[in-house]
Amino acid sequence: MDADAALLKQIEFYFSDSNYPKDKFLRAQASMDEKGFVKIDIIASFAKIKKLGVTDVPTIAALVKKSPHLEVNEDGTMIRRVAPLPTEDVSNMRTLYTKGWAKDATIEQVQEALKSYGTILSVRLRSGKGPNQEKVQKESIFVEFSTPEEAKKIAELKTIKVGEKEISVVAKQEYFEKKKEDRKAKKRANSDNNNSDTPAYKKRKNDEEELVKGCILHISDLPETANKPKLQGILNPIFEGIRFVDFQKDTKECFVRFQSSDAATKAFDATKEKKVEVDGKETVAKLLDGEDESKYLEKVKNIMTQSKQNYQQSFKKKKTFKRKRF
Repeated sequence: MDADAALLKQIEFYFSDSNYPKDKFLRAQASMDEKGFVKIDIIASFAKIKKLGVTDVPTIAALVKKSPHLEVNEDGTMIRRVAPLPTEDVSNMRTLYTKGWAKDATIEQVQEALKSYGTILSVRLRSGKGPNQEKVQKESIFVEFSTPEEAKKIAELKTIKVGEKEISVVAKQEYFEKKKEDRKAKKRANSDNNNSDTPAYKKRKNDEEELVKGCILHISDLPETANKPKLQGILNPIFEGIRFVDFQKDTKECFVRFQSSDAATKAFDATKEKKVEVDGKETVAKLLDGEDESKYLEKVKNIMTQSKQNYQQSFKKKKTFKRKRF
């Protein structure tokens, strides 16, 4: 695809049924004009348009005039879609949730891999947070096809072979329904924490009772760049039996609580052979004992007790609020 075709395709996407009805910014820009036009220099300021290398308004206007889906105003400074907005949004019904892609997969690669299965209207990459809270691309991608029937037929396959990878496919609506049920289940589990007869409560109670000595590895001399997610990403793969990582932001030290004293001792012995490095800096590790250990365990017990009391108060407030409403 040449540069002009890629540019026109991107602008057409902005005003397409797949994007425009949901694009609050573009819709707001169009609402400023009585005829629903959007200034071309607004479109030219978008990152993807800049990346394609054409931001000149007359050049974009001349290119848009070739599109059957868009029109340019008389002075060549604004554009709008030709077709009226659809009365019903069926984009979710024709969209699939796909998972199993490489984390650096591009929109073009996904389109090329799936083009034999149907007409693709849009590919939406998904992002989340990495171990250092940085933005990372997910292995899951939303792919919108031309019709709900087309998407349903592909979803029935369950998996698609793309090179050496098995890509799972499921209807977007089904995916969101499952996520909703998972959240409800998690909420029920949290509520169970307040009930002493439930396994969740008993597990938490066991955690409190299992604050035994000999299970705490103290790691100090951490760099300024250290944080809890980063430490979890470093420690979990190299040490077995970690129950909790307690990072102290102010003092730049970390207390790693293990499931048993044997696991803690094994981890400590490993640090003698090879010190734990965080962002290239060697750290100092030791097993807590004596008064230091007693003080830390007492501090943890107090935090757990306070956390439990806060949760119970919050739970009671929610129940009271519901009673008042109904």
